Amino acid sequence: MVFGASLARLLRMVVYVLILGALLYLVLVAIAFYKINDWIDRCADQTSGQYIWHEAARKITCDNEL
Repeated sequence: MVFGASLARLLRMVVYVLILGALLYLVLVAIAFYKINDWIDRCADQTSGQYIWHEAARKITCDNEL
C-alpha cells in the first residue's frame, strides 16, 4: 500500500511539473509574439501608426532589435 501512495504522489508531482512547464512555454510564446508583432509594426508595416518613417532611425532601431 505504501508503494501505491508514493507512486501516486510521484505521478501528481510529474503532472504539476508538466503543467508548470506548459504555462511557462505559453508565457514565452506570448512574449515572443508580442516582440515580433512590435517589430513588424515599427519596421515593416507602413500602414501601422508605429511605423518609423525616418530611414536612418528605422535602420538603427530595426537592425538592433532582432
